[in-house]
Amino acid sequence: AAQVQLIPLGVGSLSPLVIVTVILAVGVYWLLRRTQLGLRIRAVGENPAAADVAGIRVNALRLGTAIAAGCLAGLAGAYLSVDWFGAVTKEIVAGRGFIALATVVFSGLNPLLALLGGFIFGLFDTLATWIPTYPKVKDVIPWQFVAMAPYVVTLLVVAGAIGRVQFPKALGNPYFRE
Repeated sequence: AAQVQLIPLGVGSLSPLVIVTVILAVGVYWLLRRTQLGLRIRAVGENPAAADVAGIRVNALRLGTAIAAGCLAGLAGAYLSVDWFGAVTKEIVAGRGFIALATVVFSGLNPLLALLGGFIFGLFDTLATWIPTYPKVKDVIPWQFVAMAPYVVTLLVVAGAIGRVQFPKALGNPYFRE
């Protein structure tokens, strides 16, 4: 099985894919907020008819962004199977898809907030793995409560984000040129 070489740190090690993730999040944020292409992407999300009148090829841009998003999702899947687990296994996602959707809601489609949400949810996922290994803790707190912590935190964060997060008005609506 292929393994990614980890970067040693004082308290552990870090996968190079984590560094790539941070760079990609900052890059996508910059692209969406500071470039003409980002302005076009946001315009297509808010009002595709107005973007079409402005000369933007709406469906081509939507297709391109969907392909780019699929590539990023594929990178995440590659990280899970190659770097984290070292193999493709049944149930590899183990509820993390729910947490990923919660991260999208929490971030409001802001890549930097998505990165922060990923770190927060990842922290609780890691704590749910580490805490039961400490003898004094596992005698006091049943492992089931520790295992459900990432999902409870996810529900609380999503409940707090409902009504506060604004998604693009045309999100999920097909566009047909008139």
